[in-house]
Amino acid sequence: RDVNMCAEVRVAKEARLIGITTTGCAKYSALLQAVNPRVVLCEEAGEVLESHLIAALPKNIQSLVLIGDHQQLRPKPSEYTLSVESDNGYDLDVSLFERLVDSSIAKQSLPTQRRMQPDISTLIRDTLYPELIDDPAVYEHPPVRGVAKPLVFFDHAWPDSGRTNEGTSYTNVREAAMVVEFAQYLVRQGYAPHEIAVLTPYVGQLLEIRRLLRSKRLTVYLNDRTQDEVDLVCSSSDEDDEHANGGEAAAASANGSRAVRSMQECIRLATVDNFQGEEANVVLVSSVRCNPNRRIGFLATDNRVNVMLSRAKHGMYVFGSAATVRAHRRSNPTMFARVIHMLGTRGCLMPHLPLVCAGHGNVTYARGPDDIPRDGGCSEMCDARLSCGHRCRRNCHP
Repeated sequence: RDVNMCAEVRVAKEARLIGITTTGCAKYSALLQAVNPRVVLCEEAGEVLESHLIAALPKNIQSLVLIGDHQQLRPKPSEYTLSVESDNGYDLDVSLFERLVDSSIAKQSLPTQRRMQPDISTLIRDTLYPELIDDPAVYEHPPVRGVAKPLVFFDHAWPDSGRTNEGTSYTNVREAAMVVEFAQYLVRQGYAPHEIAVLTPYVGQLLEIRRLLRSKRLTVYLNDRTQDEVDLVCSSSDEDDEHANGGEAAAASANGSRAVRSMQECIRLATVDNFQGEEANVVLVSSVRCNPNRRIGFLATDNRVNVMLSRAKHGMYVFGSAATVRAHRRSNPTMFARVIHMLGTRGCLMPHLPLVCAGHGNVTYARGPDDIPRDGGCSEMCDARLSCGHRCRRNCHP
């Protein structure tokens, strides 16, 4: 064993850079102490428990560089009572990074964002990041195909179903159906499935959306973190055949024979917490909560809402109940409530989806799943000239 350690130390010392997780730092602490690195750089430092970071530091460290965003997701303690949200005073989910940012220590910010279409970035600029700058490239993002606006909050009064049978999550069946029909509509507009991401705060809703997507013959990709979360709620593994490591999935088509060779053929489905650091051209958000008790659960956490609203590049469509969010009991308005107010003043809060036909320019106002055109166009005939010389007699389609 000592011989192996000496060989590993020799190899590690020859490396200019060693990449390792905080768990790996604990597992290979003897090796790291022998290598004795002088500089430690921690990425996503806002998500690392302070105790984990301190335990990972070598004795003779000279520089510690922490990179992250303390206004996105915090670390997750094993018990809710230890978190800031519990208001018990333990606050173990406040990272060292967050404590240092809130102190007088010198720090640097990167103010330019290169992801979000300007209408979307305004939501977080006006609530959390007043100094955020849009890179010129985001003004060149193409418009979302088949939709009149790049940003919509679809406001409905469909009640959530409360906790699922497992007692650990929430669902909103009607909202899930609307999200799935809209996702299918976007695929008809020419979007590759992997360009679309469907996010929800709740595993129960994720399972319902996955079930509906499968019924539409749309393959779903769950990343490792989301799959682990699903496994905690649903112990059965007979429906987990579409999950695969390394970005690949396998699934059957209508005839049960076609193999999906990569996640490019899969719609990405994830809980909000497990999509931090990722992005998609078009993001659909199922917020779930709609009830007379004014309870919004996860949506009351500004860090989580920040992640939820900052994943989209070209277009974002949020489904939920504005009335429930506004009525939530809290001394100060939540970030989500302020965002909904902004969307209302900008004409983006509406009880329908404004779908635009590319062929005729007709607008369809979809107020429910059944209103979304099945062919992806409008109610008129296509009438386009076919290669055979005849005119297309199908309903309008992209």
